[in-house]
Amino acid sequence: MMLPPSSPPAHVASRCHRPHGCSKSRRPALSFLQAFSAYIFLISPAAAMPLKRVALVTGASKGIGLGIARAFGEKGYRVHISASGRTPSGPGSLEAAKEAIESVGGECVPHVCDHSKEEAIGALFDEILAAEPDGIDVLVNNVYGGVDFIAKSMKSGSTFKFWEHPPSVFSQINQIGLTAHYVASVHYAKAMVPRKRGLIVQVSSAGGLLYIFNSPYSTGKAALDRLSRDLAFELEGTGVGCVTIYPGMVATEKFQALASDKAAPWLSEDSLASKGETPLFVGRGTAALVQACADDPKYQSKVSGTIQWIAEIAARHKIRDERGNCPPSFRAFRGIFGFSWIPLTWVVPWWIIKLMTPLYMKQKPAPPADGDDKKSA
Repeated sequence: MMLPPSSPPAHVASRCHRPHGCSKSRRPALSFLQAFSAYIFLISPAAAMPLKRVALVTGASKGIGLGIARAFGEKGYRVHISASGRTPSGPGSLEAAKEAIESVGGECVPHVCDHSKEEAIGALFDEILAAEPDGIDVLVNNVYGGVDFIAKSMKSGSTFKFWEHPPSVFSQINQIGLTAHYVASVHYAKAMVPRKRGLIVQVSSAGGLLYIFNSPYSTGKAALDRLSRDLAFELEGTGVGCVTIYPGMVATEKFQALASDKAAPWLSEDSLASKGETPLFVGRGTAALVQACADDPKYQSKVSGTIQWIAEIAARHKIRDERGNCPPSFRAFRGIFGFSWIPLTWVVPWWIIKLMTPLYMKQKPAPPADGDDKKSA
């Protein structure tokens, strides 16, 4: 049967006939536009630029905190910094810290926060997380409330005796520096555990191992070290880690002033210049540790719950301070024996340090209670 002349052959009609308004010939053109748009995006600077990493450094208007924040700025981070805001302008102010961080290539967002108040710390995290939908890559708990008291005690020249001071000294030193770190860690973990990534860095010191300055200080640092270890234990398997760092003797603004005033026989301008770590040196060591953890989740799992000495991190990564120096850590053989040919990475093993530390040393037996000697007789 022949089809009417007005109709094309069946095999042609099956390929060419389309309902009104439908044109398959437009689809290749549309795909070409999509491919071209994708190509333009891929070669654009926005596509080539990695997502900016985000850090929060508490107590970062000066001292160690500012050094750490500046080092993150050198790495191109967006750095949120917090401080009490008691210094409105000039050195030690949030605005001056912001300028210092941005001068090395970072982006800085300053926040005023009273870290002695739990609700203020919560509000700080709410504010930051509202602006950072991808979260905070690293939290550095650095804020500390005992610096002024320690400086005052050193200037007095008297040996610290806890019964000669009001009991409030303990809270003054450890509320901002221990409790505040725990509160900040809670808020951070709430935000980052669901994201399965992140790192908490606790700024401690060798005061966690040995008596330094006074009993509230050393007790607080020992407690912080234990807190970090336990947080790491509870965070295991979540993708979030917690690590403690030990700076050495740091040439902060406060310590430089104390050295100038000859506040302590062991602290001098010469010793700070030759053996001291600069705040930026501490920051660069911290940034290197954070980067290593970001690059290798297995490495983060390995160091989570441990104490890392800043000078030893710097020695491994060949980091120098702004003066070109790399001071040895307190447990480095070079510093102990004074031979410059000894590699900076040769250090006293941890098991020996534990034996030398009061926390691990065998304690003397308690004296017998009244009447016990009579009973034994």
